[in-house]
Amino acid sequence: MEVNFFVDRLWKNWGRPYELLTNHDIIKNVLIESENSGERYNLMIDLLTQMEKRLPPFSTLYINLNPKVECPETFAAKFTYSSLDFNVPYIHDLGDDSRDRFSKCFNAIFNFHPELQIIMEIIYSNCTQREFPTSIIGFLELMYAYLEDKPYDNEFTKSLLNNIKEAIDLCENDNTLEQTFRASTSLPDWVALWKNKQKVWIDLSGCKPLIQKMLIPVIFLNLLRFTDHYGPPENYWHLNGVVIINEAEKLFALVPWERYKARYNQRRRHWELLKYQKLFLTKEQMVEAYGEPSILFKSQLETYYRDVLADEFRFRNITLFTGTSDEKTIQNFITDFSQVKLVKNDFIGHNTFN
Repeated sequence: MEVNFFVDRLWKNWGRPYELLTNHDIIKNVLIESENSGERYNLMIDLLTQMEKRLPPFSTLYINLNPKVECPETFAAKFTYSSLDFNVPYIHDLGDDSRDRFSKCFNAIFNFHPELQIIMEIIYSNCTQREFPTSIIGFLELMYAYLEDKPYDNEFTKSLLNNIKEAIDLCENDNTLEQTFRASTSLPDWVALWKNKQKVWIDLSGCKPLIQKMLIPVIFLNLLRFTDHYGPPENYWHLNGVVIINEAEKLFALVPWERYKARYNQRRRHWELLKYQKLFLTKEQMVEAYGEPSILFKSQLETYYRDVLADEFRFRNITLFTGTSDEKTIQNFITDFSQVKLVKNDFIGHNTFN
């Protein structure tokens, strides 16, 4: 490679050229910071090549968000949104899923009120594996019917029903999304390749940002369903796979919590009294209180990603490569759980590390 990257000075072994990373370091979560997307991409592919030479076979999933990047020939298969061979089932009947993980994922991507997670878990529990509706729309309609039958306070119930109706309308108006999320009785092709230690390229660069943010959490949900759980990764030679995401600021944009709190505190007594009287703020009231239409979407996605990437990936020995132009623009947990950070630095030489 023409561009030299080195371990950042705030990380262990700072100043070490990336080429000299040990086997123990190279399979840890890696954060790559550079303003040049092409440089980040080249480094990710080079690191992946080094790992393939040094380690036993492992799976690879590259999630591409950049329309200018092409899938390398070394990858076993490329899948794109809207292609007939690409599906990301919302549920499988191949075994038990985590009800909690399922509800957190779909509550986040549909921008639901947190209270709807409880109703989602009830519907999930009431369905056996073969009773789940084929379409995600069918599952949402079960939620709608349950809430109509067992309503909350009138105002709150109306808000929740509107929330579910918006999700149904979204799926009905995007046939590709509805087809992609359809339940499955067999492994999707891309998951089967992942399980067989192959390199898989999923190209979402042609999607709208909203669709990208809805698809990727469910992609992770499918990975977790079909990746063995090894427990704490004390033996790193059991590496299961690598997930690579460049352009991380598109997916893990920093949530402005301080701004939300400042807006809430302007009328804190009003909102606290309302919560005391009604127990819950409606979705519309939360938007008004925090001044952000997508606050539930952003906050619940951040929680879901933190649980998946920081905990679930770790306990399955899945390594994450994340690329960004500026780490200050992405969510803090990405930095917190990246054991190695690589930066371009012309002032650090190879002789810095002995």
